[in-house]
Amino acid sequence: MFSNFKGIFTTPPRTKVGSKGQENLDKKHHHHNHLSEYYSDLFALLKVHLEEYSNLLDTFQNNYVHSLYEDNLMNYKLSKPSRSNSVFSSKPSIASSTQETERPSLDDDAPEHFLDPISFELFTDPVITPSGITYEKSHLIGHLKTRGKFDPITRQELTEGQLYPNLIMKDAIEAYRKETGA
Repeated sequence: MFSNFKGIFTTPPRTKVGSKGQENLDKKHHHHNHLSEYYSDLFALLKVHLEEYSNLLDTFQNNYVHSLYEDNLMNYKLSKPSRSNSVFSSKPSIASSTQETERPSLDDDAPEHFLDPISFELFTDPVITPSGITYEKSHLIGHLKTRGKFDPITRQELTEGQLYPNLIMKDAIEAYRKETGA
């Protein structure tokens, strides 16, 4: 009954891969290996570049932070109210005189590196942090207690135990005060 359909359902005979077919397979395999090698080299190069950029960022981090400090200092100096512009400048008030005695004023002639980046006042007890930035000890401890245990400028984790007196800065400020009579 199905004798007429005997040859229809048979699979075609396998043909041998000729030399051209083998060459095509070899080319595809070689191309795949070449791409794989290319991508691994590219990945290695990008990894090296990332490490270099990371090191460069670490190197320039303090310079960038220092520029932020200078900008804040300039803004503070510009926003400081001038006594000559005040309506009440001719009449000294009791409140302003007590504020001036309690808090040393910003010495406009002082070098910027002698000023605390938090209060913009001359250092009296400078301490240095692991990030290399010097702060007034009392202001920094106040920051650590009220704002959190991190460096105010770099935002790196910081504790009181990591602070060390900056004796070189302290000596330089004492010499500056003797020179200027402040």
